[in-house]
Parts: sequence; structure tokens; C-alpha cells
Amino acid sequence: MMFRKLSFAILFFFTSYSAFSAKHFQEFNPNLYEKIDGKYAMKNQLLVAYQSSSESTAFISQLTRSLKNKGLTITAIEAISSKSAKLKIVKLKLQNQQLLTSLRTSARTIPNLKWVQPNYVYNIGMDPREETPNDPHIQDQYHHRLMNNLRAWDISIGKNIILAVTDDGFDINHEDLVSQFYPGKGYNFCDNNTDVSVHDYDSEHGTHVVGIAAAELNNGKGGAGVAGGATILPVKFYGRSCNWTSELVYKSYQYAADNGAKIITTSYNIDGFVDDQTFIAGLDYAYDKGVLHFNSAGNNDKKNPPRQAFEELILVASINKNDIKSSDSNYGTGIQISAPGEDIFSTIPGNQYQLMSGTSTAAPNAAASAALIWSAHPTWNRNQVAAQLIGTTDNIDDKNPEYKGLLGSGRINNYRALTEKVAPAKITEVNVTTSSQNTMLAIHFDKLLDPNVVNNGKHWEIKSLSDNSIIPATLEHSWLIGSTTLKLVLPILSNGKYQLTVKDSLKDPFSQAIDGNADGNAGGNFVYEFEIKYSSSI
Repeated sequence: MMFRKLSFAILFFFTSYSAFSAKHFQEFNPNLYEKIDGKYAMKNQLLVAYQSSSESTAFISQLTRSLKNKGLTITAIEAISSKSAKLKIVKLKLQNQQLLTSLRTSARTIPNLKWVQPNYVYNIGMDPREETPNDPHIQDQYHHRLMNNLRAWDISIGKNIILAVTDDGFDINHEDLVSQFYPGKGYNFCDNNTDVSVHDYDSEHGTHVVGIAAAELNNGKGGAGVAGGATILPVKFYGRSCNWTSELVYKSYQYAADNGAKIITTSYNIDGFVDDQTFIAGLDYAYDKGVLHFNSAGNNDKKNPPRQAFEELILVASINKNDIKSSDSNYGTGIQISAPGEDIFSTIPGNQYQLMSGTSTAAPNAAASAALIWSAHPTWNRNQVAAQLIGTTDNIDDKNPEYKGLLGSGRINNYRALTEKVAPAKITEVNVTTSSQNTMLAIHFDKLLDPNVVNNGKHWEIKSLSDNSIIPATLEHSWLIGSTTLKLVLPILSNGKYQLTVKDSLKDPFSQAIDGNADGNAGGNFVYEFEIKYSSSI
């Protein structure tokens, strides 16, 4: 038996100083920042993306020459994307007092250019870390029992999996973590050096998150991480004196993907990043490398938070020891999974331990669970690991009737994840909406589908029941690993009855067909009839 019983030797130090009483964000300074499109941005900086087939030197020369002809002066150019990136991104620094909006408009006329945006800053006047610290006291780590980890550890503890944590600094010498970090790896993008450690007590967040994911198992000290056999790749991308910019986050995700991370966990508020092309490029870079990325769902008790737009991610909601949604946890149709997030006991700097709550603590629980699966199945790909994790949860809808279908597939059960075969995906709901431009069909699935299958071929048919004519339908956007709803765009339909058929050529990442006829077995088309009836003509 690999591991059966935790041995706690908890050294718990009470201190009157709270790490989160210190201000951990930037004040607006008009000499450093400006406001563009309703967001804060670094003054006199611009991020420009161009096609990777373009030769870098030639493109940059053309860019500089074109802008100079328009009376704009570039003082520095820095490449921020790696050589392997499909989309090349450079940062331009402008001469003082030049309007960023003017340069952005001028740059759009340059051949091979994909997009131009400011270098947005996301920590002006707010702390994006998603934690809710509690008064410290000794308590067992209930989440291990709730997630069935003690049985799961007999099968896997996450060995040979590199899990990147993007956060605000780490106590690399903590008694329960010192052996868990990737030797010689890790980077501090705030200070552009390799020192990822914390230097004062205003940075408990990252150390707490790391301990949840991978504190050492069975060492007679502190608690235990969900994946105590995993290796942590520490990426410091936030700090009290750090500008949390589009560029910095892009570099952090790129670094993690380029340095062997199979999994990334981020416990930060990314709602403000919606429509940030540089942030999306960072997600895409890691996604194209096959990385499985988890992010906290958010602590605003909000339905369908903006971050649901990022379907490259697995969003994690928080529940308590009774499987009840945490009062502050976000929820929605784009949340993929739930994990314990209230009163989670874990490491903080200085060989100490503390209870914290929030979706910040739920996300590393989910990420580490994926590490257990991947370690047990090293030949599996990212899609299969995600499908197994999400497809073997315990349904908690009965305990959360107000949030039925809005807490993902359920709460993680790691023993089930390591021992059960995933049931075939079923369609749980179809929504039909109309507008003056088109008709939209939203088809909700209870499990993950294989993106490679969904995005290739026509797996659906819509026809008019009045004349059996086939209605053309296209995907609104590509299906990604974090997708939960298949969205089909149709032309404006006239009054009448129609039939949707979803074919069992749709499969999950294990090549298992959907359960279209809901008989509990793979196979069978899903057939749904609906009627369009306008009160008046469009």
C-alpha cells in the first residue's frame, strides 16, 4: 500500500500580522499608466502580433519605417514570444507624449499584421488573487476525504508530472515543500530573474496554493498535497511592486509550456482579460502545446462570469465540506467542475500553516487531481485526462438545487477518476434563440467531447419538417477542451417546425460515441424537434 493514513505533526504559529492586510496592488500613476478603451494600460507601450510566416527582421523594419513616415517614434522593440510560437508578438515602446491610440490606428495598415493592442495592466487599485483568508486554527484537511484521495493515493500520487503554479511567490524552503520544486527551474517575471521566493509576509497566496497541490506526502510534517508526488514548476507572475500586464501573463504561460509543464493552475481573477488578444495568445500557446490549464471560477457569487469566454481553460467552482456551493463562488454554464475550496489547510511562508477559502483553493485541488490521472496514464493526452477527471465526478445537484447544472459535472472524486471508465456523453439541454441576424442552437453536453472530432466534419443536421429541406448550420467557434456547449449558427428561420439531429459520429477523447438516445450505452443519434413562432414578422 503506497499511502493509507496521514500522519500530522502540525506546527502552527499564531501571528498578529495578516499578510493580506498589506496593500497588494498598484496605485494609478499618470506618469506610468493611461486609460484606453476603459482599461488601464502601460503608458507608451504597444503589443503587436504578426503572422509567424513573416520574417521577423523584415517585419520589424517595415513596421518601424511605416510608423516613422507617420511621424511616430519607436524607442525600443522587444520580442516577447518564443521562436516556436505560431503567432509572433513584439512589444513597442514609444517616445514620451505620443498617443498610444494614434500608433495603434497607424499600425493596423501594415501588411502581415494580425492585431495591435495596448499592454494592459490588471492590478491597478485591485488585488486579483482570489482568496478569502480565515482566522488560522488547527483543522484536518477534510478535502482529502471528500475527494476520496486516501484511496486514490494507493494508485497514484502524481509522480513524473510537472505542474506549473502561476502566482505571487513561493516559500521554496518550507519544510513541507522544499523537496517538491523543479530543481533549477522556475522564473520570476515580475523582477526578470530566477528568484521565485517570497521575501516578506505579504505573499502567502502562492505558497498556500502550492501546498494544496503538492505538499510532500507522509513526511510527518504539516499536511498533504493532493498530488504529493508531482513536481512544481514555480512561476512568479504577480507581486506588490509588479505591473500585472498582458505581456507578463503571456510570458508566464509561454514559459510554463516551454519548460515541461503538463498542467498549469492559476488562481486569479481573469474576467478583465476578456478581449485581450495577448492574453488569449498566451492561453493558445499553452493549449497548442497540449497543456491542461485550470483557473479559479471567481469569488463574486456571480452567474456566468466573463471568464467563461476562455474555453482553453477548465474553470473550477468552490464547494464546502458538505458539498454545498461556497457562498462567494461563481457558477454558470461554463463552469466545468467543482472542488473543495472552503477552509483548506495548507502551507504559508515561514514553515507555517493556515486555513484559507475561495476558488483560489479549489483550482489547485482540481489541477493536482489531473496530475494523479496523468501519472497513472502517462500515454494519455490532455483531452483524455480532462475527460476522465470531469466524467467521474460525484453529482451534487441535489444538494444545490438552486445551482443545478451550474457547478460543472460535479465534485471531484479521485478514486473514481483512477478506477472507472467514463460513461458516454449525453445531451442535457437544447436552447433555441433568434435574433435579427440569425438563429442559434445551443446544445449542452454533460461531459467533454473530443475537439479533434467536433471540429472536423458535420455531426449535425437541421431540417424543416414542412418540406424536409436541410438548413445550413455552422459552428459559432471551435470546440475546445473547456467547452460545454455546442453552438450552431443558422440563418433566420421562418415560422414552422424543425428537427435537429446530432449524430453519434460525435465522440469523446476515448473514441466513445455519444449516448444519443439516452439508453446508457454509447451510440444512437439525438433527435430534437422545435418550433419557431414569431408574434410578429422580423
